[in-house]
Amino acid sequence: NNMFILVVGGFDKDKAYEIIKESLDDIDNRGNAKTSKINEPKEVKVEYQEVSSNISVPYDVTVIGGGAAGLFAAISAAENGAEVTLLEKNDRCGKKLRITGKGRCNVTNDCTTEEFLQNVPTNPRFLYSALGNFDTQDVKAFFESEGVPLKTERGRRVFPVSDKAEDIVRALVNACRERGVEIINEKVLSLKMSDGKISGVVTSSGERSADAVIVCTGGSSYTRTGSDGDGYAFAKAAGHTVTPLLP
Repeated sequence: NNMFILVVGGFDKDKAYEIIKESLDDIDNRGNAKTSKINEPKEVKVEYQEVSSNISVPYDVTVIGGGAAGLFAAISAAENGAEVTLLEKNDRCGKKLRITGKGRCNVTNDCTTEEFLQNVPTNPRFLYSALGNFDTQDVKAFFESEGVPLKTERGRRVFPVSDKAEDIVRALVNACRERGVEIINEKVLSLKMSDGKISGVVTSSGERSADAVIVCTGGSSYTRTGSDGDGYAFAKAAGHTVTPLLP
């Protein structure tokens, strides 16, 4: 017998089944399914299980990149008990974030998760888990709790009331510092490997050990802001495959 397992995170039972059903031809009310998307004849057993969100976080976490993703990753790791060091190669964090929305920063869109995903042109399912755990309303609540009042404009676009992207960056940086995150302006040159595992990073100032490394370097979209694609080199060094970049 062959077993097919699909893990769906961040949703309740009904939503999880709804997502699973989209990938299957037919599911009966007992959770048994036959699908033509797997070589016949095979059966798929669909089961639902609650998974605890109390995940053990490594003691020492290094985050590479001080953009929106890196700052949020550092905040989350620190809130879960890790000692976090964030390494940013620019002289300050959020350089690209400061120029988004013509300097105003379109923080999010005031819509439901379903509406949000309907407007993602390519592979929206990739975002199911992330948005299930932290949706647009959570984004708004976070920034308002950090002292940044928000407003909603045409097209349900959400901006800071001040119309200053700088306020968004400041809130993220302050949230990091309040949670004990150490922010250091150093360029990461490579990942440090030991016995096939990541054990830290090599920076312009030397080596730094870590129990876990989170790479948040962005793509290769705007080199002047630091998004020059160095994360792809880190991924390759760790054994990942990097597909051709477009455009």
